[in-house]
Amino acid sequence: MSKTAKGEKQPYLTKKEVHILLAILAVIAIAVLAISLTYSDGSLKTSGGKVSVSGENSIVVNAGSARSPKYYKVGEAGEASGYTMTAEPKDVDPENLTVYAYAPEDTAVFEKISVQGIDNTAEKAAGSKHNALAASEDAGTMTTGRVDLAYTLGETRSYKLDDGREVYWLTDTSVTAGCLQQIYAYVASGDYCIEVSASRTVDSEDAFTDDDAMLEVIRPVISALSYQTK
Repeated sequence: MSKTAKGEKQPYLTKKEVHILLAILAVIAIAVLAISLTYSDGSLKTSGGKVSVSGENSIVVNAGSARSPKYYKVGEAGEASGYTMTAEPKDVDPENLTVYAYAPEDTAVFEKISVQGIDNTAEKAAGSKHNALAASEDAGTMTTGRVDLAYTLGETRSYKLDDGREVYWLTDTSVTAGCLQQIYAYVASGDYCIEVSASRTVDSEDAFTDDDAMLEVIRPVISALSYQTK
């Protein structure tokens, strides 16, 4: 409040100024409401706990949590020549997340190649897998104490698809009671990635396939996938 020359109190704002202020606040409120109604972070809508996604054989990730999920589509699983594809519900969140299995129609190096979305970048996902395998192998050696327990974990390598998309991949072999070979490839898809993986068990090390040959086997499946650009 202020005083006039005669000592009378006057309001800080005139009626006209109050009306102008209220009009400004109303405009700001409408703008905020409009932004909240139109803004989208790209996550998929859900209804009754079921995610709503367009397109066939969508590859979806949950970048949130089990209690507060936030689903994003990272690509689609397409048909690969020489393979039969089936969709299998993922153990975690089977209603919304899917693993696509590619089974060769003829005898091949791998009986199945698996495809699923990963809520991490391709480079970080490959690094996490490498660390997990390394920790598992160290633990196995310490637990068993066997001198014939041997692992070979390859370094993470990368190459680019024709569209410039980065693919990070690594292999792992172990010689225990059986001989196991595994390959993991992570293809960049926006802020997330798609994992393409396969494993095989053979009778002896003589039957092992070299790393580059394993990569060539899964390349047709990588090429059959489509990816998000965001």
